Amino acid sequence: MPVLRSDHKQAVSLREALVGRSLETVVYRQTEHGGLTGVPDGLCHEVDLDVVLRLSTGGVGLTWDRDDLVEGISVSAADQMSSTKGVINVDVGQTPHWRPLLGQPIRSVSLGWQTSEEGCPESLWSVRLDVGTGGSVVIALGELDGDARPSYFPDGLLVIFAESIARSYSHLGTDGTAWADDALAR
Repeated sequence: MPVLRSDHKQAVSLREALVGRSLETVVYRQTEHGGLTGVPDGLCHEVDLDVVLRLSTGGVGLTWDRDDLVEGISVSAADQMSSTKGVINVDVGQTPHWRPLLGQPIRSVSLGWQTSEEGCPESLWSVRLDVGTGGSVVIALGELDGDARPSYFPDGLLVIFAESIARSYSHLGTDGTAWADDALAR
């Protein structure tokens, strides 16, 4: 189930699971057939299934999710990544964009909200992590279009390393951008 804005407890739990913890490595869980099985490059990465953050205290998985018409990002503990047929774990921690963030404590978490369909509750569509070095990364619903630009697609995730790209990425169901300025930050 996607994280809902009305579920303050879940939003606070996400922040508490991340803030102050050091990022040790990151794994993208990709489908074998999706064509995203290699280590990505560029300022935006597409992820078929999950972004798993390995922290000093365990793992947190961010996944695109749907509950009927409510689309958004769900969050789960990801201490054990079991092998699943048809799924590849791609270790991206040593890529040029993730490497500077490793070993750094997460100092704040900002959450971006959307309404996926009229009459649906607001759900989480983007998460921005700011780390001790001043670096940031955004994880949002979406995919890259044919010109490698972020495009809203609720059945995938984008990892965005450039603030300018995250600030320019939005869609009709949001009242802000993927940068998530209306932060639940600490």
